[in-house]
Amino acid sequence: MLVSVVFPPVRVIFSFRLVRSVFRRGHLGRFLVAAAVLVLNGAVIVYLFERHAPKSSIHTLGESLWWSLVTVTTVGYGDYTPVTAPGRVTACFVMGIGLLTLAVVTAQVASSFVAQGTGKAQPGRKQSRPPG
Repeated sequence: MLVSVVFPPVRVIFSFRLVRSVFRRGHLGRFLVAAAVLVLNGAVIVYLFERHAPKSSIHTLGESLWWSLVTVTTVGYGDYTPVTAPGRVTACFVMGIGLLTLAVVTAQVASSFVAQGTGKAQPGRKQSRPPG
């Protein structure tokens, strides 16, 4: 844990433990909280790498947070972009979080529709067979 104080990008590794605990069925709220934490961590990491980089467009934490939110929602305006290699690697993780969040929410919605459909079809319905 002390390493994460000295070198903040290491915090993401500790966040993976939180994400792993979330991948159980029915924990959409916990998943969204974990995704938000990872996106905020990504914003801080990109800020730390990009703030003094030459030709960087990300100089403040606010710009980094805006970049992270726009990236995770897959909008990607392009007004702020990371230029350093570690910043771009972090950007790939933030993009992955956005796609994963979209997939998990879609799967949860589909799962709830399937559960509702099977619940209506089973209780006490007897199908009559034609005589013959």
